[in-house]
Amino acid sequence: MAESKDVEALGEADQEKVAEPSNLEQKDADTSLEKAPPPSPSTIVDGGIKGWVVAFGGFRRPFASTGWVYSIGVLQDYYQENQYKNLSPSTIAWTQSLETGLVWFLGLFVGLLFSRYGARPLLIVGTLFHIFGLMMLSLSKQYYQVVLSQGLCSPIGAGLLYNTACSRGPGFPWAVRITAFIYLVFCIMGILIVESRYPPNPTHIPLSSIINAFKEPIYDVSLLAAVPAWLAVFIPYNFMLVQARTNIGMSANLAGYLLPICNAFSIPGRIVPTLLADRYGRFNVTTIAMLLITVVVLGCWIPAHSNAVVIVFASLYGFLIGGYPPLAAALVPHITENQQIVPLRLGLQFLVASIPMIVGNPIAGAILKAQDGKFWGVQVFTGLSMFTSAVLYGVSRVMFGGWKLSAKI
Repeated sequence: MAESKDVEALGEADQEKVAEPSNLEQKDADTSLEKAPPPSPSTIVDGGIKGWVVAFGGFRRPFASTGWVYSIGVLQDYYQENQYKNLSPSTIAWTQSLETGLVWFLGLFVGLLFSRYGARPLLIVGTLFHIFGLMMLSLSKQYYQVVLSQGLCSPIGAGLLYNTACSRGPGFPWAVRITAFIYLVFCIMGILIVESRYPPNPTHIPLSSIINAFKEPIYDVSLLAAVPAWLAVFIPYNFMLVQARTNIGMSANLAGYLLPICNAFSIPGRIVPTLLADRYGRFNVTTIAMLLITVVVLGCWIPAHSNAVVIVFASLYGFLIGGYPPLAAALVPHITENQQIVPLRLGLQFLVASIPMIVGNPIAGAILKAQDGKFWGVQVFTGLSMFTSAVLYGVSRVMFGGWKLSAKI
């Protein structure tokens, strides 16, 4: 008898759940993105020869987009030593910052276009903008032309390419043109063989979804932690060569290897920290990584007065900073209950991160000018920015999982 009553009560409870949506369902209705029905499995590009060919084409795209962005220090050094030596480092740095910031700024908008039109139209437009911008850079005579070509046109194209998946021997103009031709080959390969994994599926993002994304304190604090980090991430990339050549006396030939060394060490740097994050917790590893970056900047870059120490700094910084972008991105799904809004939150993270990216290098350039070319102020600013980020990530870790240090959070 008691069992039948329990069954009746359970049935009534189920009817109530059907009649009245739960709080979680209401929350999903408020924050989820309005999407079309999922595609059939037969339309999905995954596995097989076709899938690997698409992966190969997608692998080529970062060479032409972020590969260029992570080499901006070469241009900062070249401009300061040659045709724009009459301009302040801060003025020159605005172009490099626009280049990096716009690539990330476009992330959210490219995601919406991708869902509506697929990969290929974005790759075509991105290739046209990026290659045209680089070709115009090779012809630029005035600095405003550099800003328009390198700071606006090229990064718009690079942003489209990136978000959908240099030797001076021949002279600067032809070095840029050769680079552009190489990128053009990679981009054409991507256009021909890259396809969307799913067919176009237009997505509508209500304004309420964007507003609601900022109503969760843990997300807000982790987003705030990313601001000082992205403010300083590209400062060593932009000024490492200048500092090595002007303050230490490193030869131009050896200084040209600093960024390749930094980028080479970032390859294992993108793999090892993410593996550690899976084992020991994403917040734990991210917070420790930011503290280690602080130590490397303040303890290695500031006292770097020899070629060997600068090379060691480039290696350590490349390894540690290489892990930061994937770690910061991995925190978003980690703290988000409704996984449907993860793409939106990631897009908002890129959008917010682009602002400090744009202003970080010019601030460093202004500090450098105020100190008559001495770099310790730039180095301290970089280190303190990283330390502030580490503290804020630590705060968000406590908010998410409590004070227990041994917990996997």
